[in-house]
Amino acid sequence: MTDVNRALVLAGGGLAGIAWETGVLLGICDESPDAGQKLLAADVLLGTSAGSAVAAQVGSGVPLEELFARQLSEEHGAHEIHPGVSIDAITDLFLDAMLTQGATKAQKLAKIGAVAAETDTVPEAVRRTVIKHRLPAHEWPQRALRVTAIDIATGELVVFDAASGVG
Repeated sequence: MTDVNRALVLAGGGLAGIAWETGVLLGICDESPDAGQKLLAADVLLGTSAGSAVAAQVGSGVPLEELFARQLSEEHGAHEIHPGVSIDAITDLFLDAMLTQGATKAQKLAKIGAVAAETDTVPEAVRRTVIKHRLPAHEWPQRALRVTAIDIATGELVVFDAASGVG
């Protein structure tokens, strides 16, 4: 019999996504401990956006109950920020980029990247502080953690892991 690799794949969703995914995992563990433990013991943790935060939290080894409690704490919430951009404004910018007549897929993706780069939002240092407070550990976990992102210049998918040199 060959080794079976399992992955826990988590999606985006902002702060609500982080809270929802953490709560769903805890609910699964409460209702079906065996299934919950299999999810939490996945060989690979993969996430995008909010899912990457949850994957990193799960990979930290901190018990899920504690991760959930962190989501509810006032201290944790005090570090969260509003991005300064409304979802409607972002949607309009991205729709404009995607509906550009005669543009190739690559051109549309590059335009979306340019829009993202030009959008006035919080400074990088502030964003890094928020992320630091979200994560109970600041090192890559021992097991495989993969965080997806989009290359802002090309619009191509990029996957980061412990070997990527991103800390």
